[in-house]
Amino acid sequence: MNSKPHPPQRPFFSSGPTAKYSGWQAADLKNALVGRNHRSADGLTRINTMLDLVRALLDVPTSHHIALVPGSATGGFEMLLWNLLGQRPIDSLVHDVFSMRWHNDITQQLCLDNVNLIQAAPGHLPDITQINFDHDVVLNWNGTTTGVRYPGSDFILEGRQGLVIADLTSAVFCEAFDWTKFDAAAFSWQKGLGGEAAHGIIIVNDRALTRLAQHEPKWPIPYVFSMHKNQQINLGLFKGQTLNTPSMLCVEDYIQALQWAERQGGAAFLKTRLAANCQIALSWVNQQNWCDYLASDLHTRSYSTHCFKITESWFQNSPVSEQWLFLKKVAVLLSQENMVFDCVNHIDSVPSFRLWGGPTIEATDLQAALNCLTWAYHQCRAEVTVVS
Repeated sequence: MNSKPHPPQRPFFSSGPTAKYSGWQAADLKNALVGRNHRSADGLTRINTMLDLVRALLDVPTSHHIALVPGSATGGFEMLLWNLLGQRPIDSLVHDVFSMRWHNDITQQLCLDNVNLIQAAPGHLPDITQINFDHDVVLNWNGTTTGVRYPGSDFILEGRQGLVIADLTSAVFCEAFDWTKFDAAAFSWQKGLGGEAAHGIIIVNDRALTRLAQHEPKWPIPYVFSMHKNQQINLGLFKGQTLNTPSMLCVEDYIQALQWAERQGGAAFLKTRLAANCQIALSWVNQQNWCDYLASDLHTRSYSTHCFKITESWFQNSPVSEQWLFLKKVAVLLSQENMVFDCVNHIDSVPSFRLWGGPTIEATDLQAALNCLTWAYHQCRAEVTVVS
């Protein structure tokens, strides 16, 4: 491709914070409770409105309890780890940067030693047949940095003795879940619907609450992780009462995103958008002779995070440091041309491109972005001198 392609109307393909929905405007936040206390009657009402919308759009049953917590998905998931782990052995499933981060939390911060690491190389899933559901199971459902996802939850036993604790970031609003399979889960606002950063959501069931009531961790728990108050479970968390001060501007922004999704048709609409974007990405990859998905198995490929590796021998034979430099060179060109922003994968992953394809991404924009990526790759490739 020599001629410069038309850029997408919205060149925003970051995997977090992700693109706002089409039509978003700051003026829609004019009624946000800025300058108001989040513990006021109006503040609590607005936070609970947001939590109710999350429940409805994700079809979370009343057997599960939802709370707004600080620190994005990181804060939410670490809150679950700090409060729930330590009673049973742990099966830690690792296949991307973030699942390895949770494993390091368990082994290096909480210093638990009865931990069974079940690990897979980037682009693959851990061997689920090794899981012992008498243990607590910690996993990341969608590998944002590898483009791999679990294809379904049938492997999670109904009569399990341990808890299943899942990081669902980059998966919620991008696929449906059987919530009976998860005892505790966390995600951030900044992924599926393009909300703002720094706020997280946790969802726990009664089994997790029972663990909270019966289990006293051996380590100190920072206040912003605490799920107890006066030596009792802090049930106020699940009634809109927060541990620290959330941004009411961000709360309003998330409400607007949730209401946008509901107006468009709810979960069915989101599913249709994801399917269209996945088909566009697949068709594009099949036309390229220089790249492929990092996740080779279609059955376990992410719906939302499209990770592409360069397959040409000149690139594969280059030192990793030079591979990253080339990827960044392509990204700089795309950015300078206002074609695609933020398309290089996480620095702790393998050298690759990463484009968000979630439900706030228009199919026409994704197609245009991929065409631009092809153009930029060949522009930069022409400047590479390969030493045989």
